[in-house]
Formats: sequence, structure tokens, C-alpha cells
Amino acid sequence: MGTIEQDGFLSPEIQDFRDRTRTHFRARVRECEEISRQATLQIFAEEIAIPTVSGLTAASLWTRCLSGCQAAILLAERGMGVDALALLRTAYENLFFSAALLKRPSIIARLAGEDTNQRVQQARAMLKDAQICAALTDTDRELLETFLRETAEVKKSISAFEAAEIAGMTGVYHGAWRTFSLVAAHSNLTSAGHAFGSYLLDLRFGPSFENVDAALGLARDCIRLGIEAVAPLFKADNAEES
Repeated sequence: MGTIEQDGFLSPEIQDFRDRTRTHFRARVRECEEISRQATLQIFAEEIAIPTVSGLTAASLWTRCLSGCQAAILLAERGMGVDALALLRTAYENLFFSAALLKRPSIIARLAGEDTNQRVQQARAMLKDAQICAALTDTDRELLETFLRETAEVKKSISAFEAAEIAGMTGVYHGAWRTFSLVAAHSNLTSAGHAFGSYLLDLRFGPSFENVDAALGLARDCIRLGIEAVAPLFKADNAEES
């Protein structure tokens, strides 16, 4: 059978919807493809001009940003606009940190501190949780306790907002990133509302043009911002050669 009603978004019929999306939003899809191609060619054609830990991390986060945007485009084409917006939240966050690292390489230490703090907080919470404690072996518990004894929390980590601030993208943070959180990325009444049609009992599940244009446009904008923001990663060598 393979219908939407049976297989949902895994149905082969999704390909037909993708074709309709590409026709209906032809200009927007073309914009996404063109800017995405430009970024992809940049990544494969250029060598990293800042081979430091912070520079390499910035490059890695930029590739994560680009792949997230491309994934959002794929979802949007298949009528999964809200899911695309949720994924774009991560893409934009990767952009903030990549751009921030290029503007202020020293924050690599704070980024490492955030990583450490998240691990410490998780280990501490696991040891306090009754369900997890019941499943832990003595060896597992000892490893977690050893990790906590030997790993100190870092006082100054860094948030997505601070990264956006350093990158000069606070407007994007408040206007786009926070919107993704509200309408798509978190479980709240706003995100729940996307599953309803014209009345409360009209629960919908399947491809839709809703939020598709917005997702495509925001993916395009994220890639465009990224190409400009990460230019220092590639400019140095080119400038020396010229």
C-alpha cells in the first residue's frame, strides 16, 4: 500500500509531494540550491587558512551548520516545515559559535568549559536518579564517581546568546533562534498547535505546505550569513597568493 495514512512521512508518496513543493516554491528552492552549492563548493575547494584549534573548530561547526540547513531543506521539500524549523535552530546555533570563534578565538576555552560542565551535570544527575541508579552496575557507579572527583566544573562557560553577541548576530538570535524554540523545537502549546487543523479534534499528520516557505527562506538566509561569516577561514591564503 505505502500510503501516507499507513506509512506517514516514510511513504513513497512523499516523493510526489516533494515534486509538488519544488514546483510550487520553484523560486525559493532555486535560491536554496544556489546558495547551498556556493557554500558546499567553498568547503571542498578551499584549504583552512587558520589551522588552530579554534579555527578548525569553527570550520567544523560551519560544516555542521551547512549540513543542518541542507537537511532542513530536504524536510521542507517533503512537507515537514515545522520539523525543518526545529532543525534550523541547531543550524543557527552552530553558525553563532563558528562566527564567534573566528572573531574571538580565545572563547574556545569557554566552549570546552561548557562541554565539561554538561558532562559533570549529567553524571551528577545520573547518580541522584533512582531509575538510573537501579540500573547501574558497581563498576558504572565507580566510573561516574571517579569522573566527578577528578573533573571540576568550569566557572565561565558560554551560551548561545553570548556566542551570537560576539558574532554580531543578536538580531538573528532574538528574531530567528528564539522563534525556532517557540514554534518548533520545544514541547509547548505553540508547537502542539501545528498538529491541529481548523478545529480541536482535527488532528493532522502528513505533508503540508505550512511553514515550508519560511523554512526554505530561513535555511537560505542561514547559509548566506555563514558564507560571509566564515570568509576569514579561507581568505588568508588567497590574500597571500595574490
